Amino acid sequence: MNNYIIHVNRVEKTEWIEAVEDIVARMREEGEEVSQERYYELIDVFAKAIINGGKLIVPVKIPKSLEDEMIVGMPKVGDEINLKEEVRISIKKIELPDGTAALAAFTDYDKLDTDQPESTMTEDVERCLERALMIEEVDGLMINPWTAPCFLPKGYIKMIFEKCLEVKDETRVTFTTANIARYHCECIVNAANKTLLGGGGVDGAIHREAGPGLLEECRTLGGCETGQAKITGGHALMARYVIHTVGPVYTGKETDAQMLGRCYWNSLELARSKNIHSIAFPAISTGAYRYPFVPAAEVAVRTVFDWLKINPQYAMRVTFVLSSRENADVYRAVWADYAAEYDADLTAGANDGILERAVSFAMEAHRGAVRKGSDRPYILHPIETLGILASMNADINLMAAGVLHDTLEDTDTSLLDIYEQFGADTAALVNAHTEDKRRCWFLRKLHTVNEIPNLDIRMKMLVIADKVANLRNMYSDYKKIGEELWTRFNAPKALQAWYYGSINDSLAELADYVETRDIYWEMTALFKDLFVDYFIDDENDVIYQASADKTIYMLCRSDCCWRQTEEGLPDGLRQIHRKAAERIEDNWTEE
Repeated sequence: MNNYIIHVNRVEKTEWIEAVEDIVARMREEGEEVSQERYYELIDVFAKAIINGGKLIVPVKIPKSLEDEMIVGMPKVGDEINLKEEVRISIKKIELPDGTAALAAFTDYDKLDTDQPESTMTEDVERCLERALMIEEVDGLMINPWTAPCFLPKGYIKMIFEKCLEVKDETRVTFTTANIARYHCECIVNAANKTLLGGGGVDGAIHREAGPGLLEECRTLGGCETGQAKITGGHALMARYVIHTVGPVYTGKETDAQMLGRCYWNSLELARSKNIHSIAFPAISTGAYRYPFVPAAEVAVRTVFDWLKINPQYAMRVTFVLSSRENADVYRAVWADYAAEYDADLTAGANDGILERAVSFAMEAHRGAVRKGSDRPYILHPIETLGILASMNADINLMAAGVLHDTLEDTDTSLLDIYEQFGADTAALVNAHTEDKRRCWFLRKLHTVNEIPNLDIRMKMLVIADKVANLRNMYSDYKKIGEELWTRFNAPKALQAWYYGSINDSLAELADYVETRDIYWEMTALFKDLFVDYFIDDENDVIYQASADKTIYMLCRSDCCWRQTEEGLPDGLRQIHRKAAERIEDNWTEE
């Protein structure tokens, strides 16, 4: 059986992985004199590999049942298979010369140990690095351990993820006159018909400029419904991509504006899903479909403006490409008018039963779902979040966002659903609180922690309401089942401690406001009860607090100031309860 080597999901090496190999080679040439700058280069290129979908090769232990299947179906050594979701495989660890452990990963199949052939799995760099963070028994990731080894300790892996979050561009909107078929940007939008097989106007111009390859690709898409969008390559165009959307034929009915708005919205959503940051729109439906130009401009501007407001963290350069200077001036004027009105309209819907509708919507969306690791109905969490927001005197839109805050992550609800039913303000709050599930756990949480200082007070209230509701639930279960609680979660207790501790620190300003101070101090207490142990050195009058993330602070009676220590906990300490430690601290402070 061991003679069979299986390669799971094998893919070719990308330019970013080649760049990793190049930097590692230069580091080895420098030997012990490797500069800090070279390590920063390695961090930078790994971050780019994550952003661009780079892959690493990971040695794995294939289950016997899968090996048996391979012998029956694919008897050749080294054959490739696609991994079924239900198949569980084990990642191999290696021992380093200094006695520590690491996960191994390879940039190329040639780097594998030919004397000890391994079964392998090709995996996203992002997931591979995160696993090295998650497993407490390893100290990092060893790249190409048998040929040109390069060790990435956990501290460097965290720096790589932080590098991924650096802002690369900014959002801006421009209006211009040009032939959109010849416009140079990452993606242009085609005002197509339902067949997607070409037509007149903008549609025909784009197909002529793109060449026959575009038509061939469009034939594979199966058409497109009004208001929806589909994407193809740009072929001979200057744009890399074309998003095809079908505008409504103007009838004068109320649904015309809704369908036209969806053309712009769904095009932007599709662009975001493909990591596109530059898009150009024509005036959809204003040609052969006879939509009046100014009302069409109002729909286009309102939808794009709202989408950008709802997605402030996603850099998108939007260009409206119009047929004349006069038309471009109309769009500029409509944009300026709508921008001036936007802030005044934030509370629109405050008196139309928005909160009751939000509760009903959330109950239906979460119907049948339960909280992780329990039989508790999921809807209880958003309802508790709503109650916490109400205790902080949150406005009605913010409370609606509180009860809706998990619908985008955990149900089939789309951002368009929230926008159309509850307005731009509530949609913006919900979206800002929603994690990108395409990213790994650590990168999602790191993004949340890094963004909190940039949030306004309303968003910070939503964050703390959600986290306090989580911590209440966790603490209640912890009192029942103890350390078994942490087996429910994707990340180990130490990383959970890092996450909630970082959020608690980032929200410290909420302790200064009357409306939020009680909830903030409740969060602090819950965090400590879940993640921090207290000890006292009776002989020397020192209190220690040891967090699950391995950080240790000490408080000496002589100076009454908490400070971090790297020396670890001394012997002979007595463990005490948090409240006892706080009483002692208060007494020492009053002396």
